[in-house]
Amino acid sequence: MWQNEGGGRKLAPMRHFKTLQASLSKNIKVRRAELAMSQESLAFKSGTERRQISQIERKLANPTIKTVHAIAEALGTDAAHLLADRPMDW
Repeated sequence: MWQNEGGGRKLAPMRHFKTLQASLSKNIKVRRAELAMSQESLAFKSGTERRQISQIERKLANPTIKTVHAIAEALGTDAAHLLADRPMDW
């Protein structure tokens, strides 16, 4: 948990968000390639739009936790694997 000097909560620095966003983008692309899955197929299996998958992979969209979970399930993994900054066993 992040705290400011007064003891109240504050948001994590933007660089941590950018790291998560980059990890998510990279891990979706890598896993999708391993499964030889198109963006269209991933979108269909996860209940999202192909455009949204494309935007997430290009770091242009910030999906909800629900969407990350749905994408993870469609890729046969879990959200923690998609958000990890190091390669993990799927």
